[in-house]
Amino acid sequence: MSESHDDDRIDFSALDPSRDRARWEQQIAAVTARALAARRGPQRADGLRFWSRPGLAAAAALALITWGATALRGCTPSARPAAAQANPIANVISWSRGGTPTNAYELLEVIHGE
Repeated sequence: MSESHDDDRIDFSALDPSRDRARWEQQIAAVTARALAARRGPQRADGLRFWSRPGLAAAAALALITWGATALRGCTPSARPAAAQANPIANVISWSRGGTPTNAYELLEVIHGE
């Protein structure tokens, strides 16, 4: 069995990344910038964008549930008390003296002026 040994050393200088100093510094700066950006994590705007659709979906679902519950209870504008239909200003005066609106439609009627 014969082994062949070469006494000449291999020149690896072509593989040395620090040979071109400016390029080497640029690569170090790029890697450092990426590492710092990854460490910082998501920004506040990213969180708002992430939660906007689920938030809108939850608000829509809540609105539908509320509307459905109101419809099932039979609380419609025609079911408002006659006093609320007659004089909404008198109702506001009575509320300021310690009374409360009898239902949401009575309050909305005064707010919207219907």
